[in-house]
Amino acid sequence: MAGATGPLLRRPHRARPAQAKGTLPPVLVVNAKYDLRTPLAGARRMAQDFPEGRLAVIDSGGHWLYRKGPSVRLPVQAIDTCLLTLKTPPPGTVYPSN
Repeated sequence: MAGATGPLLRRPHRARPAQAKGTLPPVLVVNAKYDLRTPLAGARRMAQDFPEGRLAVIDSGGHWLYRKGPSVRLPVQAIDTCLLTLKTPPPGTVYPSN
């Protein structure tokens, strides 16, 4: 990681999701396939760490995914739908880059 220093680089660790009683709502993880800042492998692990975790992939690069515009219309709709209704896209969803 360019410019990064400190304990995060010296001691890799794996975050654990918060423990809660009862049922957790679905968690939608959205990641670009070629995002160098947050690699897809990490997003896969994150989605798997939640009982109702779901990963949706955008077949592009870039880091800022939630912005209004024609190139990200489908992922933004999926995020909005999840936030409003708790419905997630089907497993293995990959959105095309525009």
